[in-house]
Amino acid sequence: MKPLYLLFLPLLAASTLAAAVPELEERIGAEAAGYSLLYKVRPTAWNSQRYDIDNADAYEAMGSPERVGYLLMLKDMQDQQRWVFASFRPFSDDVADLGVPRAGGKIFQCPVRELEVQSNVDGVKTGRIEGGAIEFWPMNYLAVRPEGAVEGSDTLFDFADKPDDHGTFGSMQIHDSAGQATILAFSNLLGGNNCDLGIGNAAEGNPDWTFSKSAKTLKEAVLLVVVKYGETPTAPLNLESSAIRLSGTTDVSPVELKAGDTVTFAVRLLHKENPVGRFYLKWRLTADDGQRQEGMEKADAEKPLTVKATLNQPGFVRLQVWGLGKGGVPLRNGKVEFDGGAGFDMAKIRKSTPEPTDFDAYWNRQKEKLAQVPLEVLEKEELKTLVEGYRLFRVKIACAGPRPVTGYLIIPQGDEKLPAHAFYYGYNYRPYSPGKGWFKPGYISFHVNAHGCELDATEDYYRQFADSIRSGKYDYAFDPEENKDPDKSYFNGMAMRVMRSMQYLQTLPEWNGKDLVACGYSQGGMQACWAAGLLPEVSYCRADIPWNADMAAPAMGRNHGDWFVEYVPGLEYFDIVNHIARAKCPLEIPRAGLGDYICPPCGVTALYNNAPGPKRITYVQGSQHSFVPPKAERFVIQVGDIPPLKL
Repeated sequence: MKPLYLLFLPLLAASTLAAAVPELEERIGAEAAGYSLLYKVRPTAWNSQRYDIDNADAYEAMGSPERVGYLLMLKDMQDQQRWVFASFRPFSDDVADLGVPRAGGKIFQCPVRELEVQSNVDGVKTGRIEGGAIEFWPMNYLAVRPEGAVEGSDTLFDFADKPDDHGTFGSMQIHDSAGQATILAFSNLLGGNNCDLGIGNAAEGNPDWTFSKSAKTLKEAVLLVVVKYGETPTAPLNLESSAIRLSGTTDVSPVELKAGDTVTFAVRLLHKENPVGRFYLKWRLTADDGQRQEGMEKADAEKPLTVKATLNQPGFVRLQVWGLGKGGVPLRNGKVEFDGGAGFDMAKIRKSTPEPTDFDAYWNRQKEKLAQVPLEVLEKEELKTLVEGYRLFRVKIACAGPRPVTGYLIIPQGDEKLPAHAFYYGYNYRPYSPGKGWFKPGYISFHVNAHGCELDATEDYYRQFADSIRSGKYDYAFDPEENKDPDKSYFNGMAMRVMRSMQYLQTLPEWNGKDLVACGYSQGGMQACWAAGLLPEVSYCRADIPWNADMAAPAMGRNHGDWFVEYVPGLEYFDIVNHIARAKCPLEIPRAGLGDYICPPCGVTALYNNAPGPKRITYVQGSQHSFVPPKAERFVIQVGDIPPLKL
C-alpha cells in the first residue's frame, strides 16, 4: 500500500491548481470551467526566457489529464486581436510533452482524439472536428509527406511534413488533417521576433506558416497550455506514455572490445511505477558485418533486457530497443527507445574504399579556380549588436562557384589581436539568425552560410532559393547524376565557400595571425574537416557529429540508416576521411553517437583514425544524431596533447 501522503497528493494538487484561466473564460465563457493553466509562454521570447509560467512540477503528480487545450492569442499592430482555442485528448501522459517541444525531445506526429476548436478568425473551422492531428517536434522538417501519408504537398509545408532528425527549427502545430487545414502554428521555435505564428491556413506561401516570420508583424503573441482533469484525479497513471524511457549500458567498455569478444547490453525500462506485465521491449541487433537478430519480450522493472553481441572484424554493432504497449502495440509517442552500440578493434577501422589517385591534383585545380577570383568584400554592413562589447556585421565575399560567401561576422571591441573561428551549420535551406550564444569572449567569430544565399531576405526569396538548389526529386547535394562529376556536385561550390571564408578571416586586421579554428556540427562538421584538410593555416578542427565520413560505406555493406547520399565514385573528392589525412592541426570530435546512423560511428571512427595529428573523440552511448539521453555514458579516446578550446 502506498503511504497516505502519496495517495492524497494528486487531490491536493487538483484543489490548489484548479483555478480559473481568465483569458480562456473571456473567449469561451462557461466552457472554460475545469481548465487550469499548465504553461504560459510568449512565443517571441521562447528563445531567451522559455515559460513565463510553468506549473509542470505541480501537475506531474496528477498523472494524465482528461483534456489538453492550446489558446493562441495574437494582436497585430492595429490592436486587432485574433485567437484560437483547440482542445483534445492528451497525446502524452507526461505533462512536459504537452508544452513547447524541447531540444532533444520527442517527435509527436499523430492523430488526436475529440478535437474541438473555437476561434474568432474567419475561415477556421470550429466545433468538433474529426481527423485532427499534431506535429510537435524540436528539429527541422522537410516539405515531404511522411511515410504512409496519402495527403499533403511535397513542395509546400502543410499539415503533413517530415521531421528531419537534426537542427533546431521546431514545430508546434495543430491541424485539421481531414480538411487539409492548419488550426494553430508556432514554428521556428527559437526565432524570437522572427518566429512563425499563425491561425488557420496562411494566405500565401506555406499553408502552415513555415518561414513566414509572421511574428514580426505582431504587437503581441501569447500561448497558453491548459489542462482539465476528471473527477477522479487519483486514478492510476496510464503507463503507456512518454513518462517512461529506456536506458542502456554494457558490461564492458563499448570502445575497447577486440574482434571476437562478446558484449552484453542491459536495457532497463525506467518509470516511477512498476510496469511488469504491462510493457514489451522489442529489439533489433544489426552490425557492420551484415548480421541481424531481433526479438521481443515482456518488460520487467527489476530485470533488464539483455542482448549479447559479437563481431569478428573491426566495426560496430547497433542495438535498437523500442518500448511497446499492451499486446505489442507501439506507444503513442513512438519515441520510447534506446539506440546504442559497441565497437570492435576500433583502431583498425579504415575507410571502405581507397582515395582517388588524383585527389591532391583535383583540389589544386579547385584552389587555382578560387585564386582567379579576387578576395573582395562585396558587402559589409554593421548591424545592431545583441551583446554589448561586440560589433556584428553582415558580410558577402566574392568566391568561385555559383554564389559568394555570406555570413555574420562578430568582432569583440578593443585593440587586442584575437584568435578567429569559423562556424558551419547542419543541413538546412536557409540561414540561421544571430543569437547571443554566437558572441564568444576573446574570439572573432564568423558564422558562415553553407549556400552563399542572401541573409535576412524575404520568405518568398527563401522558398524560391530552396527550389532552385534542388535537383529534380533530390534535395541539394543528393543527386547521384550531379555527384558523378565532382565539378558539378553541389559540394564543390560549398567547399569553395569554406576555403574563401577561412581566407577572409586571415585578412582581418583584428586577427592574431596564428589561431584559426574551424568548427561545425553535422554538415558543418564536414565543412570544418574540409577546411582542415584544404588549408594548412587552420590551427584547430572541431567537428561535432560530422557528416559524410566514409561515404561509400552503405554501398560496401556497412551498417547505415535511411538518410545518406547515394554513393558514386565522384563523392570520394568530398569524403572527409580523405581530407582529414592532410590536416596539419589537432582534430576534436566532441560527440560521436553510438546510435547515430545519419553519421554512423564506423565512418566517424575511420575519420578519427585517419587524422595524423593530436586528436580526441568522445563516444556517447545511446546518442542519436539529434538526441542525447539524460546522464549518457561518455567514452573518450585521445592521442597526443589537445589544447583546450574555450568556444
